[in-house]
Amino acid sequence: MDLNAVFARSIRKIREDNDFTRRQVAQRAQLSVKYIAKIEQGVHNPRVETILKLCKGLKISPSELFFEIADLISILEMDKNSE
Repeated sequence: MDLNAVFARSIRKIREDNDFTRRQVAQRAQLSVKYIAKIEQGVHNPRVETILKLCKGLKISPSELFFEIADLISILEMDKNSE
């Protein structure tokens, strides 16, 4: 399982579930729209400081982000086991 891909999917899912644009998240996080896109595509593996900025941009706590990641990992593992 590619954890970077799981992280990327989680960031995008949270953003889309909250109807935020990449621009809105980027402005609140003080990051570029291109950088947000590359994180969501799994191209960039952000550092802890950037993850905290992303949480601010997504209006969530770090724990909420990690719960989302854990949920997605559980779903992927269940799908893998059912094959």
